[in-house]
Amino acid sequence: DSLPFPDWESFKISQYSYKPILRKYPMVTMLTSKSCVYSCSYCPYPLSYGKLRKRNVDKVIEEMLHLKNNLGVKSIVFRDPLFTFSKPRSAELFQKMIDHKIDMEWVCETRFDHLDENLIDMAVKAGMKGVNVGVEAGNLDVLKSVNRKVIKFDHQKNMVDYLRNKGVWVTGFYILGHDTDTMDTIEQTFKFSKYLNTPIAQFTISTPIP
Repeated sequence: DSLPFPDWESFKISQYSYKPILRKYPMVTMLTSKSCVYSCSYCPYPLSYGKLRKRNVDKVIEEMLHLKNNLGVKSIVFRDPLFTFSKPRSAELFQKMIDHKIDMEWVCETRFDHLDENLIDMAVKAGMKGVNVGVEAGNLDVLKSVNRKVIKFDHQKNMVDYLRNKGVWVTGFYILGHDTDTMDTIEQTFKFSKYLNTPIAQFTISTPIP
């Protein structure tokens, strides 16, 4: 909270875009927290960021108002690894976005078990247009082997469908090549991605960090 806001005046933010999800420009990125409460073995965030640190909600609103009033920013990509790590904090943030008439489009990244229908309703009212969600694998044993807290498959599907019905773009993130992956488990991941049926699915290869 003691750090100054990023010096976006030094960057050509008119060149930034996040298509097709965000349609209003200019846009910038923002952080309301750093790191994550989990310790999945494949993830670089806890390794590079350390323990979770969160910003004061009022400071976040202050920065958004600064971006809107001084730079004309109309869209934001929140780069928090787990944007809705606390549902009460998220609800407070969304309500203050609404109360202060922030009127920006935004995208965030989170987990399906940190979302529910009420929180999604608030987020959409506060301007959410897209959400990026780590799914990682479609096999329970593979997920457990990488210290990934398992989320019920039915809940994940319900959240995707609810978000889509609200007009929110959903991107599913998947990783291929976990230590315990086989051709069969990778095929299960592909099948699960089709079951979730998100508009966008991103598949990356697990890469060891020295």
